[in-house]
Amino acid sequence: MFQFQVVVGVILLCYGYSVTKNPNAWGEQGRKDIQPENWKAYVMQNARFLIFAGLTIMTVGVADTLFNLSLFWYVAFYAIGLGYAFYPFSRWMQEHEGTWWPWRHLETEKEKRKRMAREEKKKKK
Repeated sequence: MFQFQVVVGVILLCYGYSVTKNPNAWGEQGRKDIQPENWKAYVMQNARFLIFAGLTIMTVGVADTLFNLSLFWYVAFYAIGLGYAFYPFSRWMQEHEGTWWPWRHLETEKEKRKRMAREEKKKKK
């Protein structure tokens, strides 16, 4: 497990760092959901999140090797580390985009039909 966590952590860390140096590496992910004037800052916030997440995963992997962590410590380290990584990003999204969640939720056809059926039932009552 240690090797996998370290490899995933390094990949996230390198990708986040490359995005900070070249924002075009991020591609078009989320461009239609973000206001054009906020795009560059959005990409930088995502890069910072990837760097923090990569460091968290690597740290947990190394700590597991050194100290033989139990499940409790795995959950605690991941919750604290990824929460610490996600909080600045979600706060920035709330200030600039009006929503704390950076990824849009698309309603599936099944969900849409269920919602319309519920609304229709309410109208009949």
